[in-house]
Amino acid sequence: MIERIGGRACLAAGATLACLLLLGAGTAMAQTQTGVGVPAKGHGSATLSLQRVRVGGEFEAAGEFTHRSLLLELDYGLTDRIALTAWLPYKSNRYIGNRPHNPAQLLNPHGETLRDDGLYHSGWADWGLGLRWLWRTEPVAIAPFMSFHNRINDYPIYSIAAFGTQQWRLDLGANAGGRLPGRVRNLYWQLGYAYSCMEKTRPSDAPARRVNHSIVNAELGWLATPELSFSLNWRYRKTHDGLRPPQDFNFRFNTDLWYHHDQLFPLEQSVATLGMSYRLNDRHTLHASFGRSLDVDFGADIKDAYALGFTRSF
Repeated sequence: MIERIGGRACLAAGATLACLLLLGAGTAMAQTQTGVGVPAKGHGSATLSLQRVRVGGEFEAAGEFTHRSLLLELDYGLTDRIALTAWLPYKSNRYIGNRPHNPAQLLNPHGETLRDDGLYHSGWADWGLGLRWLWRTEPVAIAPFMSFHNRINDYPIYSIAAFGTQQWRLDLGANAGGRLPGRVRNLYWQLGYAYSCMEKTRPSDAPARRVNHSIVNAELGWLATPELSFSLNWRYRKTHDGLRPPQDFNFRFNTDLWYHHDQLFPLEQSVATLGMSYRLNDRHTLHASFGRSLDVDFGADIKDAYALGFTRSF
């Protein structure tokens, strides 16, 4: 974390939420949640992607933690302008260091045990289901979207290596895009905004609180050949109505409010990603990307994030 928050035990707090929310679930989700294209009615695609995120920078003093994910995405054209998308992620995360989140130090550990023990812990994370609508195509394409995400099971949340925050999330937004004219017509652009409405956090020792998020996404791409394309993506996230430690937690880091801290922190940060896509044939495409943090006001400093995906169209 770039901003220190008072006390050695708090240095790595908020990293899980920052990684999961900023980078999403990999390159596959970016193709639909931030895209303007819609498959034709009765057609679609299935994408399998792998991602590895490593957090460093200020966190190196506290140790190292790695988030790995395997994501299955299905995208299907209900009509020529409306697409249905489903996401199913599987995660395997690890924290190595001398400042783990230890539930035994809480007044109420909620039945959780130590997960930050230097080993990889694996399991299903949050599924998602979304719709996007290709509202118009000229003079630029505009596609409003909405998606709902929720936990598959009650995974532990008091851990740097947690799979998520155990909250449902409703995303509402719109994306626009197009190609540049004339001699630079092989360049394309996309710009989008999403508002994430999060489930309320309900600690037993503080009022319920809803901490939502805004995301701005911008992309510039180059169609180098009919098969090969490159992209540069910038994503910025800002939290609304978050709590800032240590003062908003009353300088106490063993309460039920602190147990929920990853759901409440005021994240503000940006990530840049370089991507490549290669179409093997009419049905099969390979994707690869590399990303890292650009600026962090509060949250995790992502040292590197690699993703590799394979899509089969039908």
